[in-house]
Amino acid sequence: MTVIIASLLLAQRDASVYPGNIYAGPVPLGNLTRAQAWQKLESENNAGSLSIDCIVGQDIYKLKLKDLGIKLDAVATIQKIDNEIGKWSLLSHSLNRGKKQVIPPVWIYDRNRLEQSLDNLAVAKYKEAVDARVVLVGDYLLHQSEQYGVQIVTDKAADLLADALNKGKLTVELPVRNIPPSITRSQINGIKDLLSVQAVPLSSNYPSGDDASWAFPGRIIMPGESIPISLMIDASAEDGQETIGKWQAALSAAAEEAGLVYKISDQELSNPTEQPVALFITQEEELGLIRIFGQQKDSSSRLSISRTYRPLIASVVAGGQSENGPDQRIYRHSFTDGRLQITELLEYSPAAPGTSTSSKDEIPVYHK
Repeated sequence: MTVIIASLLLAQRDASVYPGNIYAGPVPLGNLTRAQAWQKLESENNAGSLSIDCIVGQDIYKLKLKDLGIKLDAVATIQKIDNEIGKWSLLSHSLNRGKKQVIPPVWIYDRNRLEQSLDNLAVAKYKEAVDARVVLVGDYLLHQSEQYGVQIVTDKAADLLADALNKGKLTVELPVRNIPPSITRSQINGIKDLLSVQAVPLSSNYPSGDDASWAFPGRIIMPGESIPISLMIDASAEDGQETIGKWQAALSAAAEEAGLVYKISDQELSNPTEQPVALFITQEEELGLIRIFGQQKDSSSRLSISRTYRPLIASVVAGGQSENGPDQRIYRHSFTDGRLQITELLEYSPAAPGTSTSSKDEIPVYHK
């Protein structure tokens, strides 16, 4: 009897103010009169504090509803709440009072603004696919996996967002299209052997540093594909034509040794083989080092390079002046059936990759 009387009294009270556990979506309206509830809903609109969490792939973006052209319909929301509470029986009042009651509010949509905002989001958060690649760390190769790109499917996003809000949800997973990479890790796992190596002396006419566009560290060439090779050398500069000729000859020699084709007239490197290869052009003190990695067909043959380091040696040159010799020398080693066949000092000589050496005062340190 006591419970019934209490419920009757509370039900009568609810006729003038909302129960303490009533929410219009995220907005608490408990213990407020209809007029106060309307004012609170309007203040939420004006403050622009309401937002929705949009899930895009692995990321979450919090977007303000006001910026999306969405606002609460205060009058329609109060009518909806009144209709819902009006359906409660005496027993319902008793049961519902013990837990949070969330009634989805009524929203007003500016459809054009919503779609434009989502289009802007799609452009701002567009992620391109990242191809798998091979990175040269010192003289060793490191394979890095691909990453898929993500693009929001805007023609479906607006409907899904509105549907989530109408159901009282403030989180929505926007539809996305996964953008596949052009090159995957599985396609380049076989790139592990040094197929060819050539060297060209650098001069003042040649770009230096990481910004030189002629350097393509880890530039992968898939079977049947070609890549452009731009030397970025000023042909009109002193020794410009000679420098260009040396680089073209070295690239041709490196390509031929690796089974590739370097077309001087088109300035491109083609891969007619059935396996992908990776081209690296790096600056090694006074040398430009051209290396092509791939998968060695003949398992009995192997190519490697090594470096020796020594203190700078002063030597007397013409005019009685002294100059410092290089503190690093790079050697090329050819192996057959695990046995060293020849060691060459890498320097410019495209017809013969290097100068054979048997120096006793320098012991090469081998690298794969």
